[in-house]
Amino acid sequence: MENEFRLVVSSNSDYEKMVIYLDFNRDLWAILNCDEGNDQIKIEILDKNEDKISWKMDLEALILALNNAKKKLIEVNKGL
Repeated sequence: MENEFRLVVSSNSDYEKMVIYLDFNRDLWAILNCDEGNDQIKIEILDKNEDKISWKMDLEALILALNNAKKKLIEVNKGL
């Protein structure tokens, strides 16, 4: 498995501004857009099997949740 991300800048008629497609191992994984402003970037995570958006959320909230989860995972596994 390659485990690599690739960013593709694109124009899409579904959005007012440019978007970023995020590929993981050559599969489209997510779309980032800033149609609501540069301080309210949204991430749309796609369902690989159905080729449609499954989740849409605030990017900063996702980053915070992932960082908190990482910290918690390290904390609960200390000494194991």
